[in-house]
Amino acid sequence: MRHSRFFLGLGTIFVVIFLWEPGFSSAGDRFHQFTTENDLKVILEENRGTPVVALQIWTKVGSADEKDEEAGMCHFIEHMIFKGTEKRKVREMAREIESLGGYINAYTSYDQTVYHITIASRYAATALNILADAVQHSTFDPLELEREREVILEEIRMGKDNPSNKLFNQTMSALFQHHPYRRPIIGFDKTIKSITRDPMVSFFKKWYTPNRMVFIAAGDFSIPEMEGRVRETFKEFKPLSEGIALRIREPEQKEIRTVISHGNFKETYLQIAFPIPSATHEDIPGLDILSHLLAGEEASRLVQKIKLEKGLVNSISCSSFTPKDPGIFIIGATLPPENVEKASEEILKEVIRVKQEGISAEELHRVKVSIESDLIYDRQTVQGEARKIGYYEVIAGDVQFEKEYMRRILLMQSEDVRGIVGKYFKPSRMVISLLLPSEKAIFLRTFL
Repeated sequence: MRHSRFFLGLGTIFVVIFLWEPGFSSAGDRFHQFTTENDLKVILEENRGTPVVALQIWTKVGSADEKDEEAGMCHFIEHMIFKGTEKRKVREMAREIESLGGYINAYTSYDQTVYHITIASRYAATALNILADAVQHSTFDPLELEREREVILEEIRMGKDNPSNKLFNQTMSALFQHHPYRRPIIGFDKTIKSITRDPMVSFFKKWYTPNRMVFIAAGDFSIPEMEGRVRETFKEFKPLSEGIALRIREPEQKEIRTVISHGNFKETYLQIAFPIPSATHEDIPGLDILSHLLAGEEASRLVQKIKLEKGLVNSISCSSFTPKDPGIFIIGATLPPENVEKASEEILKEVIRVKQEGISAEELHRVKVSIESDLIYDRQTVQGEARKIGYYEVIAGDVQFEKEYMRRILLMQSEDVRGIVGKYFKPSRMVISLLLPSEKAIFLRTFL
């Protein structure tokens, strides 16, 4: 149990929602938002609790916006973004931030690419200058590009040897056969090998523009001072009007899909998955409740029944992955290969039991507290707070969306969750994804 949960039992869950936000005074003044003349969205949250600041740039372009032949481009750009600019030499940006005790990094997802720095607040101006320099003036040094190409190819090779990574990619490609979520974010050997500097620079200049970015600052700073610095630092950043191509919609799945791979694995890796809506859909709070109910903690149903009571799995987990476009609900387990059929049957029985019997008031309350506790825990650092702000703004389109989400969570009743199980957990929508030790073979039946 996470340390941030200890106080939740002292009052009702309805009281806690007004206490959880650092520096919170009212919904109207928590965030300072504005848009610059070149259409850069800026969100500032002042928090004087610790002398630290987190600066993040969220670019609304991710791997799902690439063409098939560009697969891995955004991740490749992530590797190159801090490798030198017109006024900073190769690796100079990282050295400068690290010499000041800060942390600089980036990550790529299906829907966005994020560049971020966390540093002592007295160096905020330096961090802002470096971050802005990187996204506006990166030179994509040819020698560094070739070095990073080899780094990424090694990452791809390592990913193929990582069962969890391999299984997730396998499940995504089985569920999404048309939508670009079917491709791994990192790309493929052949696409990474074929990407050259000129197409990369063209892609970067086309899509990494202020009108597709959100700048976020959270932590110890003066809002008027930070606003002035942001406006000055990005004033020469030129927007482009070309729109991002619409993504292919995934047709409705009408039959069970099973995909099995063999390899040098010590145990079997299983995922049972179902398609679900995107992050802002009204059913997502209920699906998140179901996820926590099934395998969100030690007291959850699948942990108690399938792992501890029946001993069918070595580990079991559950998650509702809710990106910008429709996502995926995954129940995952590691287990001996001889237990796959029985474990799958028992897992699906527990899901169906929710539909048939519902959830007790006590169980539902515990799950709601757990969800809210997780949200609180995620905001305990300025970088975590900035990350939350970015997610809600870029994916949900509303920095205040978390309030609406928690309102829906609090209103959820047993009947609502039962209805959601009936709506989304149908045999024709199921994907069964397996990684098996090389010498093992199994027979699967359907139990829904």
